[in-house]
Amino acid sequence: MPSILTGKGVKEALLLIENAGLPHPSGPLLSSFVVEALSPPLAAQYLLPACQSGYNQQADLLQIVSDWSYIVESISTHGCPPPLLDPVTRAAITKRGGDRCCITGKAGRFWDPLVVVPVLPLPSRWIEVEVCPVVQDDYDPTGS
Repeated sequence: MPSILTGKGVKEALLLIENAGLPHPSGPLLSSFVVEALSPPLAAQYLLPACQSGYNQQADLLQIVSDWSYIVESISTHGCPPPLLDPVTRAAITKRGGDRCCITGKAGRFWDPLVVVPVLPLPSRWIEVEVCPVVQDDYDPTGS
């Protein structure tokens, strides 16, 4: 059975990354993005059109790395806990989930009740500062 990594799009994306001469660690990060994806062909399909112009593929790839890094940093470094949900919203989420955990699929029990909690912190650089006041001091919307 052929490997999913030998598909034309995956090979093409990995070759593009390898030949772009990206500064370290950008090349390995993008290669990992393709190879370690749940669907490497879909990851390659995302990457290739962004670089097909041929004008400056290195700049295109570096922009993808920059965007990806920004998303990760916005959540992991600058994220803050979301505001607590009101009881009506918690009840609506529980009802929507069919009284089951959305991660494990287990039903809530008296001794192990379902608890509605956020899985990830809010990406604070994408939202208004007043929602996430922790970042007010270092937040600069102009990026300067």
